[in-house]
Amino acid sequence: MWRQRHDSYLIDLGCRTMKKINVAVVGLNFGAQFVPCYRFHPNVGELTICDLDRELVRIVGDRLGIKKRYYDLKDVLADQSIDAVHLLTNIPAHSDQAVAVMNAGKHCACAVPMSLTTKGVRDVLEAQKQSGKKYMLMETIVFSRNFLLVQDMSISGELGRIQYIKGFHYQDMEGWPSYWAGLPPMLYGSHALAPAFSLLQCGASEVVCFGSGVMREQLRTQYGNPYPMQSAFFMMEDGTLVEVTRTLFYNARGYTEGFCVGGDLATFETGQLNSDQPVLFRYMDAGSFDPTIRRFGRDISESRICPPDRLDLLPPELHCFTQEHLRASLEEGGGVYTYQPGPTGGHHPHVVHSFVEYVAHDVPPFFEVRNAAKLTIACICAHESSMKGGQRIQIQDRFQ
Repeated sequence: MWRQRHDSYLIDLGCRTMKKINVAVVGLNFGAQFVPCYRFHPNVGELTICDLDRELVRIVGDRLGIKKRYYDLKDVLADQSIDAVHLLTNIPAHSDQAVAVMNAGKHCACAVPMSLTTKGVRDVLEAQKQSGKKYMLMETIVFSRNFLLVQDMSISGELGRIQYIKGFHYQDMEGWPSYWAGLPPMLYGSHALAPAFSLLQCGASEVVCFGSGVMREQLRTQYGNPYPMQSAFFMMEDGTLVEVTRTLFYNARGYTEGFCVGGDLATFETGQLNSDQPVLFRYMDAGSFDPTIRRFGRDISESRICPPDRLDLLPPELHCFTQEHLRASLEEGGGVYTYQPGPTGGHHPHVVHSFVEYVAHDVPPFFEVRNAAKLTIACICAHESSMKGGQRIQIQDRFQ
């Protein structure tokens, strides 16, 4: 028996019929990390892998014993036995490929971002509406141990009223595939902004964003973006202010995805490094505070905490994929495949399970197509604001 989180409650799945779906994973450079989670998920029947790189397909397929292999998305779309497709392909292709997947009568999971343009977002929305197929944006950070813990703290009231949220994502993309060169940081800002959307259960209404720093001319050509760093303030629909900073080039800072959630009772803050334990700040007089008594600040405790793996949210077959330092060697097809979870905390099995549950049992994730569109357009508007010198942009207008 296991349980699945949906919004602010848990659904007991112990009595469910074990419906099987056939899934194709398309794009194996990053996508290979997700293949074992699908391979061993109890609700996944036949698994297909696809990549333009035939040698990569051979390596992944042989090591995990996956017999069904394609080398072109068109072949996946033509295969009527495939129910759902997980796209882990080049960012500029995401929206067009997602449209093609749903128009082919298949459910779609897509790596972030949904699109780099407002038109692309609208195309995905229209394709989902016309096809009736399910779409999920596979935003990973909201399935990390850190986020699952702070979400529980928010639901239980331990944080009190959320007063502000800050998100940050530092990463150097020098030398990555060509489509990354000069990419505006906020167009790939979902890892920094998604915690606020998911925690507050709403979207952003407006944004002000500024760019900073200088990039070499070569990196400005592809997207016309002069900024290696962008920092934005989003006003959420519930009135909460969210600060987001994103860097991609020319910032000597190690890769980190994190966030801070400030409440009027406690504040949760992830570390400076992905490997750091988060810090919890608490008012020590939360139950006895008297504002009429003169004082120079209130006493606050500070403690490091260790977020647990949430095995109760996963089927037993996926438990081995949650531990940060665990290396589960899966002996298949005469070889050994070593699974290495992502650095931000065991989220791969959770995001896979959420998509499978959505398709197989109609349990919608937060970032289904509509909320995925809101998140993506908020990031697009932030970049637009920075290119206009910090002009205030009304995000909701883009949905009219």
